[in-house]
Amino acid sequence: MGKNNLYNAVSFRYAFLDGYKKLQLSEQDLAVVLMIDHLLEQGNSLVTADLLSMKMTYSVKDLDTEMVSLVKRGFLVYDTTDGGMKTSLDPLKNLVYREFQKSM
Repeated sequence: MGKNNLYNAVSFRYAFLDGYKKLQLSEQDLAVVLMIDHLLEQGNSLVTADLLSMKMTYSVKDLDTEMVSLVKRGFLVYDTTDGGMKTSLDPLKNLVYREFQKSM
């Protein structure tokens, strides 16, 4: 099954929930990533700690620390190729689908 077919057949959230532990992500990582994914799907192109704090019980400071950690570990990126800044979980999604495919 090719990469695009896997992306279409299995939701990111399912694959992520199934394999986040293998990626050495914590439940805090899990909650933040799922909320970022939710906000991106809702049309928010730039997700910040301030925006997350309006939807979560974590403080802006804790969310900022968490997001920096996700960036440093290569799971979250801020893309500036189109002139504006956009939040992207693409590196994490690629890794999650690769790991999910290995487990099949």
